Amino acid sequence: MAATAVRAGISLSGSAKVISEFFYYGVNNVLYQRGVYPPETFAHESRFGMSLLGSTDTAVQKYLSNITSQIQEWLEAGLVRRLVLILVDSSNGEVLERWQFDVTCTTGSSQGRDECVVKKEMQAVIRQITAAVTMLPLLESPCSFDLLVYTDASTAMPPSWENSGPQSIAGGGEVVRLRSFSTGHHTVATSISYRTS
Repeated sequence: MAATAVRAGISLSGSAKVISEFFYYGVNNVLYQRGVYPPETFAHESRFGMSLLGSTDTAVQKYLSNITSQIQEWLEAGLVRRLVLILVDSSNGEVLERWQFDVTCTTGSSQGRDECVVKKEMQAVIRQITAAVTMLPLLESPCSFDLLVYTDASTAMPPSWENSGPQSIAGGGEVVRLRSFSTGHHTVATSISYRTS
């Protein structure tokens, strides 16, 4: 009789880690694809079984690492509801795009999904993010970015963070929904809102 290998599902802490890494590389992917920083300031890194781009700018790395490490802690505690990457026209502060990652916590789930299945779903979302850029309007002026983290109202913010409004697109813009993925502990659904004129 042959033995059958059984893979353990991803743990809650593993789920928080993989989702915070997904956010890190998803944000880097958007910054690269949308030309917020020059292409030469990105380098290829292998994550989730695919080659992804990560910023080599130390200020960007530090900013994203600080945010994603805090997000990882909050994900494990079930406090994160949404992460939003906003691209802003540097000349006038107008929000041009909102890349929104909605997080749903699966309460009471003791068993996570197989990590290989989760990675394949994450790969599909990252590929869809890359493909979605082709349908978006060109960004004709220099842009900056900011990250908004939506949590439970009772969540204590780090001292260096500040509260912010939703940073919406004037007139609502167009919305495109992308794929989602689930670890068994968290589900992440992605959408893009962008200014049409």
